[in-house]
Order: sequence, then structure tokens, then C-alpha cells
Amino acid sequence: MKALVSSLEQRKTGYRVVEIIDDEKIFPVAETMQWVDFPNEFDPNEVPFDVYWFDPSDNTIKLQNITEG
Repeated sequence: MKALVSSLEQRKTGYRVVEIIDDEKIFPVAETMQWVDFPNEFDPNEVPFDVYWFDPSDNTIKLQNITEG
């Protein structure tokens, strides 16, 4: 799976993940966005939308604590 990251929308020390899709469904995006690998340990179907973020310091997807806001 791939995660679409928006460098215009900051989250914590990184950027918002705006979409998660299967690898074969990726499409061209603007320069302010990028596709990154979505880790297998997360299930996008079991977590509410818009709680993932991309940390460029270690190139990983992280789960935002939704109680933090």
C-alpha cells in the first residue's frame, strides 16, 4: 500500500497523510505531494481517517494520538 503525503499540511514534526491506496492505484501528484510506502503493521480499514502522519526525519508513517487533537 502507498500513502499520499501533503507537505503543505504539517502534523507534529512531519506532514499529513491524505490518502492510503493500493500500490497499483497510485496516480501522478503535484510537487507538494508524494507517495510513500504504508507500513504493513497499520490497517487503514481499522483506524479512523486522517490520523496518520509522515515523519521525514526517519521516513516513517506514524499514528497520531487522536486525543491530542
